Amino acid sequence: MLCKQAPWPEVSVGGEVEVPMPLGATMWQPQQAKIAQQGQVAFEETVAGSIDNMLINILSRGGIFNARIYEGTPQKIP
Repeated sequence: MLCKQAPWPEVSVGGEVEVPMPLGATMWQPQQAKIAQQGQVAFEETVAGSIDNMLINILSRGGIFNARIYEGTPQKIP
């Protein structure tokens, strides 16, 4: 099974938090980093039925799965 499309993980802050300072001054600091991803994923079957089995396993585990992202050509997968 090959993944043809997936959201690229990216660590970013969700915004800024206002921090009060002495004498009425204000400072801004970044919020906690968020790394949860959502988006479309497209798979290509190399063995018949492998995607159906994967989806059944994902649903039985609560809808979460781990993956490694390899940027390159499928012929050079390590």
